[in-house]
Amino acid sequence: MSQSISVGAKILWVLSLGALLAWYGWTRLGGRSASFIVEPVSNEVARVIHENNDSMFAVSTGHRPVVVYSHYFCPFCRELWDSVESLVYDGTDLISVAVYVRHLVEPDDPTYYAALAAECAAEQGEFRSYNREIYAQVDTGQRQFTPELLQELADGIVTDLTKFSTCLNEEVYNSHLVTAGEEARLLAVRGTPVTVVGKQAITGTPARSALRSMFEQGKEEP
Repeated sequence: MSQSISVGAKILWVLSLGALLAWYGWTRLGGRSASFIVEPVSNEVARVIHENNDSMFAVSTGHRPVVVYSHYFCPFCRELWDSVESLVYDGTDLISVAVYVRHLVEPDDPTYYAALAAECAAEQGEFRSYNREIYAQVDTGQRQFTPELLQELADGIVTDLTKFSTCLNEEVYNSHLVTAGEEARLLAVRGTPVTVVGKQAITGTPARSALRSMFEQGKEEP
């Protein structure tokens, strides 16, 4: 009996290690992939997430909520966002969904203030333009986002720069980042990006066609 348990434990350990290594390679080694995992979201967690949307900024208009968990240094997040943009902003076959972006950062994260600044821009309806500017900075190798730099980037994008600066310096929307972290723990997020549509959590970067299908099939209420 003990021998069979030992063999079974070894098999389980090998399978777990293989899955871990595959996950590590997918999320950390910089390759581009259309790989994704779809997992169910419990009724309770889905309810919490979508109730929290009431205090968040939707960065597109629509009745069906879509929540995207992201990080500015994550190349897969950028890839996913390009697909989202093409589905909800650009083209002739747009999908009507309300997209909510949750930035997964801690106060010591080099993109912490960038995430706060994106919220401040969203307050003025300029999330998309400002989000593009931050990604453009990342593309140039920028690795530290200070409030001063972020205010410079906002000039010419937001309508009220003084309001933006106050919002950023006073960390008005820190609560949004805290909420994002709490939701990520409920979802047991293992890496970014994660997209929640209805009662499904999609980890990774589906191809545009697959993402479109998921958006179309998602229910308006969890």
